[in-house]
Amino acid sequence: MKKYIFSFILCSMSMLMHAQNCDIVLRPLITQSTNEDGSRYPQVVDYLTNRLRVLTSEAGGVGGMENSQFALAFDYDVIDKQIVSGVPTKIVYKVNVSMHIVDLKAQKVYATYSKEMKGIGDNETKALVNTFQKINVSNIEIRNFVQQGKRKIIDYYDNNYQNIIKVAQSLAVMKNFDAAIYNLMLVPECCKGYEAVNKELMKVYQQFVNQHCNENLAQARAAWIAAPNSEGAATASVYLSEIYPDAACYGDAVELADEIKKKMGEELKFMMRQWANNISLERQRINAMRDISIAYANSHPKTEVTNVFWK
Repeated sequence: MKKYIFSFILCSMSMLMHAQNCDIVLRPLITQSTNEDGSRYPQVVDYLTNRLRVLTSEAGGVGGMENSQFALAFDYDVIDKQIVSGVPTKIVYKVNVSMHIVDLKAQKVYATYSKEMKGIGDNETKALVNTFQKINVSNIEIRNFVQQGKRKIIDYYDNNYQNIIKVAQSLAVMKNFDAAIYNLMLVPECCKGYEAVNKELMKVYQQFVNQHCNENLAQARAAWIAAPNSEGAATASVYLSEIYPDAACYGDAVELADEIKKKMGEELKFMMRQWANNISLERQRINAMRDISIAYANSHPKTEVTNVFWK
C-alpha cells in the first residue's frame, strides 16, 4: 500500500514541477517495502491507481518518467501507531515523511524535505491515507524544496547540454532516431542551451519522419501489389496513415493512396495524416516528437534502482 500512496503524492509533486513554466522530467521513485504485517489494501490501490492516471494526465510532462535520470523519491517511517477504543475504533498514525530530489546517474541529492505528520482513520488504510493527504504542494516549505531541486537540475542541463547533443548525434548516425529524440526532449526549454538542442531536435525529427515514411510506404506498396483488392487496400491504408505530413516521401504516399482509393471507390475510406490548420505547425511537431518519445520510453522496461544512496 505504501508504494501506491506515494505514487499519488509523486504525481502531485510532478504537477508542481510542470507548473513552473519549465518542464522537468522526474521519475517517481518509492523505496520498496511493505507494512509491518506485510499486508495490502486493494481498495486503496484501486483508488490511487485511478488518481494516478488523472494526475499524470494533468501533469502534462514528457513520457518515460520511469527511466528518467532524475527522481522524486519518497519514503516514510512509522514513529507511532495507536488504537483508540470507541465506536468505531480509531487508528492513529504518526509518521515521518521524507522526500528527495536526486540525480540517479551522479548519485547526488539535490534537495530534501522531511516532515512529521499525523493521521487518523477507522482503519489502517484510512489512517495512512489521511496522513499523507496533509502533504500540500502549495505549502511554502514544499514549494521551496521543489524549486531548490529544480534549480540544480537546470544547472545540470546548462552544463551538459552539449554532451546530450553529441549523444543524440551518435544515436542518429546509428539510425536510432527515436532514442535521440527522447534524449533531446528531456532538456527543458529554460536551459541556456535549449536553442542548440532544439535545432538538433528538429534535424533528428526530420530524419526520423523520412525513414518512417520510407518504411511505411514500402510496406504499403508491397501490400497493394501483393493483393490489389479490399484486403490489400486495408493493409496498405494502415501503413499510409502512419506517415507524417512533413516527411520527404509524403507526396508519393498521397499518390499511392489516391491510386488505391480510385480503384476501390467508396469501399475504402481512410484519411492520410494531416496537420491541423488551427494549430501552429511548430506545436504540432512538438506534440509529434512528444508522442515519439513516449512510444520509445514505453518500449523499454523500467530500470530498477537498487542503490538507495539518499537515505
